Amino acid sequence: MLEDSFIKEIEHAPCMNGCVEALGHHAYKIDGGDGLSENIGFNNGTLSNVDYFCKRDNDIQLIELSDLINSINECNVNMRSMLIDQQKKKGKKLSSTEEKKIRKKAWFPITSEFSKKWSGSIAVIERLYRKNKVLSDDPNYHMLIICKNNTDIIMLDSLKTQLIGMIRSLRICTTENASENLLAIIKPKN
Repeated sequence: MLEDSFIKEIEHAPCMNGCVEALGHHAYKIDGGDGLSENIGFNNGTLSNVDYFCKRDNDIQLIELSDLINSINECNVNMRSMLIDQQKKKGKKLSSTEEKKIRKKAWFPITSEFSKKWSGSIAVIERLYRKNKVLSDDPNYHMLIICKNNTDIIMLDSLKTQLIGMIRSLRICTTENASENLLAIIKPKN
């Protein structure tokens, strides 16, 4: 079903210094020119995809590696600014419902990105399975977001709070504890 050529080491994109955080484990590459997405007929840029996936039985784990520090900080700054502006306009403390609406709006760029990656990656895997006549049952999808080690744990909790209703089964961690969150370990054949 899957060629070994798509098994790649799970690693973040290099930082500005050229350093790469890697897990030391492998998974099937979805995104990029060397990934499954383009190989099974999706043009580059047609779909947003996660970076990798692994599978165990009927469970498929979508794996996204991200450096979200700047994006999360930007969402938090925008949220604070919107809360202050709205409170000034209203002239009194905002209700929890109003605060929730503002939080959702401030976090929309990140939640929208992950929603597209979730859906696009499922589309790639479903096409792959359909082309190869695999699985009679619907697979159970899970998502693992792996942030760089310097990401603050509070940021990860905030991100998870925003995504939990949209993505059914979600784990968020840093590179250093990603191994314990992987659904399966794929061994490349040499």
